Amino acid sequence: MTDVSKYFEATKKSILTELASEDYDEVEIIVRCSTDNNKGRTKIKANKYLIVNGEKSKVLKAINHNAYRELFARHHGLKVLQFKVSGENIEAFGNYPSSRDNYGMIEEFNDPEAFLEQQANMYLDAGIDYIATFYLDRLSNFNINPFGAYQKGKRLEVRHAGLDMLVRSNLMFLAVLQCVVPKIGSESKVKVILRKDKPIEIICVDIKTIINDILVDYNFYYGEKYEIDCNVSYREGSYKPVNLIFNGELTLNGEKKELERFPKEDLTILYSSLEQKVDQLRLTIKNGKLSIASNISFPAYNIELLRTNNYNVAADNLHKICEFIESGNEEKMLAAVEAACQLETSKNRIEARYLNYIKAQSLNKGATLFDIRPEMFDKNIQNICSGRFAILHDESIHFGMKNEEETKQIIDFIGANVDQNINVSQFIKSIEGVFSAHDHINESMKSLVATHHIYRQQLAQGFKEEAKLHPNGWWSEACIALSNIKMNTMTIDSTRFYREEKLPYLVEYMSFLLIILSGEKVHIDIYNSQMHELTTLYWMFRPVPSITWFQTRPTYSNYKFAHELSVKYRINNGDLEKLDISKYRN
Repeated sequence: MTDVSKYFEATKKSILTELASEDYDEVEIIVRCSTDNNKGRTKIKANKYLIVNGEKSKVLKAINHNAYRELFARHHGLKVLQFKVSGENIEAFGNYPSSRDNYGMIEEFNDPEAFLEQQANMYLDAGIDYIATFYLDRLSNFNINPFGAYQKGKRLEVRHAGLDMLVRSNLMFLAVLQCVVPKIGSESKVKVILRKDKPIEIICVDIKTIINDILVDYNFYYGEKYEIDCNVSYREGSYKPVNLIFNGELTLNGEKKELERFPKEDLTILYSSLEQKVDQLRLTIKNGKLSIASNISFPAYNIELLRTNNYNVAADNLHKICEFIESGNEEKMLAAVEAACQLETSKNRIEARYLNYIKAQSLNKGATLFDIRPEMFDKNIQNICSGRFAILHDESIHFGMKNEEETKQIIDFIGANVDQNINVSQFIKSIEGVFSAHDHINESMKSLVATHHIYRQQLAQGFKEEAKLHPNGWWSEACIALSNIKMNTMTIDSTRFYREEKLPYLVEYMSFLLIILSGEKVHIDIYNSQMHELTTLYWMFRPVPSITWFQTRPTYSNYKFAHELSVKYRINNGDLEKLDISKYRN
């Protein structure tokens, strides 16, 4: 007996044994499969209808046979099984077909959205949105919730018995919902929206909507004349992704009492949507408006900083202001910026040190000190020249296992500091002038060396001068490292860079490399990475660094000069070869 017949015959035998004592003409069995998020175990739920004289019974519980579990285990993505029994004959169907175990496709899954619309439409009233909300866990499992009625964004008191009955008793409706909703994604809030004679909508709710839903639900339960002050703490759980601790006060009709109703599911999804960065939230509802504060602010969602400490920073204490800004602690950073802005001289000095970097990080030329964010000053940039994952070393630069945000921080930091200390446009113009004035490279070398020397001295002096402000801070330490670096190797390993439009200081960063590498013979190793554009400045290095492109697409820019270059390159494990410059001429 083959594998196929063995599993199917075992299932058939279990079903017929179960039905032996039943009186029926036909039977329909629907079996749904899910995975327990806490324990990782497969959960099976089986129900059936008995059909006698063409009449279908109410939903009856069926036995969860082990044979079902074995079938689900054999087919990845199989979530629903349907068995149609007529006498000794049994036909099997799934949410997708399989020749492996000889079951077909459940008819309703050919167009699942249309099936949901058709089944629900007769129970809907025009002008009303019927919305069911589902909260998906890490494995995209969820509980089936009833549909609520909404009009113009306001939840209505009315309930529709027919629609409630459909959700409770139509097994195939539930099975289709179970398969359609998880396609949106795990750890999300999904809304299924039904409207009379209109297509169904299945949408993933964004953060702003989650926040608004919290207000809508409280308005539904407490009316309009109420106030809420609620604190929420998030703690990592042993069996759950996160535990929520609530305490709050409700003022209703002038009477204060303990708040007993908390939007636990919304707050859990909010925690996941905010990348699990939040430890504490404070929710305040007053005059019909919801305000949220957190230990980390999220300006895009109007979530303000929850300030728990009263930091007192003197406006003229530049050392303390720098210490707080470079801490990466948002509350300290805001206190430092507020202090600096109280005194014009302090404000100007702090802007000179940090503002270009803030503008680059936020991709906003009009940014101010108040646009500073803790992620701009996180551990990645704090450890730029120290620790296990340092980028700057005495004789090398090493990008290892960095994502786009992390590499952008480094390029923005170096580029912003370079821009502060030299006129980059003037530097490039002078270099291009040397190239344009000479037909042969040897004739241009003396002029290039002199030009590079001038700008290297200017850069080193500027970096060292900047390091005098808060000298023990990581920013100043990085400036000293930039002033002293004598690079002879550069490695980029399993690292990704943004394209030029997200790297406003890429040219300044490349100018820095050009200046410090002048006269040095350097090879650049690039492994399994997504590289940024080398820009036209790459061709102006003397000598031009050779590059190994290992499992990485080369990103040479156009070559616009007349004279020929001898540039070496290697693809993967091949030999060093001479690059054909003609491919890159304008």
